Amino acid sequence: MTTQSQVMRVLFALTVAVCLAAEGPLAQRGGGGGGGAPGGFSGISSQSRLGMLTAALHLTDAQKKDAKAILDAASKEAAPIRAALEQARTPIGVAIQAGRDQAEIDRTVAVYADRAAAMAGAEMRALATIVHGLTPEQQANASGITTAEYLMRGAFLGKKWDTAPDLKFY
Repeated sequence: MTTQSQVMRVLFALTVAVCLAAEGPLAQRGGGGGGGAPGGFSGISSQSRLGMLTAALHLTDAQKKDAKAILDAASKEAAPIRAALEQARTPIGVAIQAGRDQAEIDRTVAVYADRAAAMAGAEMRALATIVHGLTPEQQANASGITTAEYLMRGAFLGKKWDTAPDLKFY
């Protein structure tokens, strides 16, 4: 039996893979080079989130530096949300295992959902700040923006945001 979390992980992995495959030919600038997979990607499991955002959004070196600073600051700001989110998981399991009534389970789920929404908000605000600094041509890159949206999901769940996406969800 699969859980909703497992289904969401599979869907996310497939979505990222499709987005990256579609973005691949666009990510090659000036003949590609540098090895790795076709399309300039060295693989979802080894490339950092910043590297993938840089490729998807076609960031210049200055934009990449700005994006890193934005994401570093936003990740630090998200630390209390991350801690609250981690603390909200256990009460759900405790309520279920203890056989609590559905109303109590629903309350624990609502607390968790509020914290997950706060984390998603922090991630999307950071991305919006980055996108705001893009050129009109970069902003018109719908597949790059969509890829960036998926890459930001779960970005601040760990203490380091600039790692290879690991399919962690809220």
